[in-house]
Amino acid sequence: LAGLFRRRGVKLLAREKTGKILWEVAGTVYRERLVIGPFKTFPNECAGAEAPGFDDRGWADFALGDAWGGYDAVAWFRARLRVPERLRGKKLALRFVVGPRDGGDSTAETLLFVNGVPLQAVDVWHGAAWLAAEL
Repeated sequence: LAGLFRRRGVKLLAREKTGKILWEVAGTVYRERLVIGPFKTFPNECAGAEAPGFDDRGWADFALGDAWGGYDAVAWFRARLRVPERLRGKKLALRFVVGPRDGGDSTAETLLFVNGVPLQAVDVWHGAAWLAAEL
């Protein structure tokens, strides 16, 4: 973004101003935030891992902020989430930050499964997945 905004005689870079506005808007879009976890991870392909009853007890633990993989790495991540009673029937979204662009033309991407069914692709440009009210 180019240009400057003026506010009460103080110059703010457009990027900083836009970031502040987006943060304020996010508070109205995402009114309540719940942390998902713990996660389990497996660093390879794994047939059947999308099934809700899949046994992932032998998988490694993964915490938010942990590093994983590398260029062209494949990994599975699983988490179980129970929607609190007060949120059932409301419009809910899962939000993911799957990693920054690596400076080239690639970035992390994944396919999100919910209850064993593919819901949508997730990447740095598509980080929110809206859930059906019946979940």
